[in-house]
Amino acid sequence: MIVYSKVEGKYVDMIPSIDADKKKLDGFIYPDDKLKVTYPPELFEIPNEIDWEQRRYEIAKATLQSLISVHCGISTWKRQSVSDAVEFADLLIKQLKEKPMVSKQRDIAVGEIVEYQGKHLLCVEQKDDEDCTGCGFLTKDDDCMFSGYCKKENRSDGKDVKFL
Repeated sequence: MIVYSKVEGKYVDMIPSIDADKKKLDGFIYPDDKLKVTYPPELFEIPNEIDWEQRRYEIAKATLQSLISVHCGISTWKRQSVSDAVEFADLLIKQLKEKPMVSKQRDIAVGEIVEYQGKHLLCVEQKDDEDCTGCGFLTKDDDCMFSGYCKKENRSDGKDVKFL
């Protein structure tokens, strides 16, 4: 998950840490930290909106680096590679904007945070007497965009969940 580090003054990739009750964010862990130190959430800001130009730059840069390594270095690098990298970034961003970034192939774990249309949604267990009110995957017509994958019949853990 990309968050803004107030200490470092830049966006960093972090792993969210959820409290034992799986109801709220406990802090963040650096992915490469072997000690798994949890840093307080106050040190970070979760962006409300995705900076698509920044994402475009990051995707194009990574794609270009990959293309250069495939072509055995910068000496065989061509202008077309830059265009290909930017085109790939644009296509990927278009798809990311259109579809929820959750997988229908696996359960989203209770306590896991998913990103959808610039919002970060926390997967929480639904109580028996609760409905889907407030779920981030409901449309204006109260249709489920997640197609029932949040229901216990479709989940390996047997829990009803919603995304807040």
